[in-house]
Amino acid sequence: MGLIAGILLILISIAHNLYGKKKQIPVLKEISKDSIIIIISSQRIMIFQGGIFLFSVGIVQVLTSLNIIFLTGIAQNFPVGIVVIMSAQVCL
Repeated sequence: MGLIAGILLILISIAHNLYGKKKQIPVLKEISKDSIIIIISSQRIMIFQGGIFLFSVGIVQVLTSLNIIFLTGIAQNFPVGIVVIMSAQVCL
């Protein structure tokens, strides 16, 4: 289960970056003409940060499930919890 969650997070991070660049940026260009460079630059940074966050959590989950690194206490549930939260947002 943990390995699947890690792989799912890595795939979501890739989709997050690709979807953000292909879909959200063109929509922003159509909506606003004023100070568009600042808005698009901010959006690209947020897309990249979200993708990197998901990717890093996915890597931690994969390494944990392969017993390469060990998380103790409540930290063991964080990567799977993030997958659940992301899935709930997609379903809504």
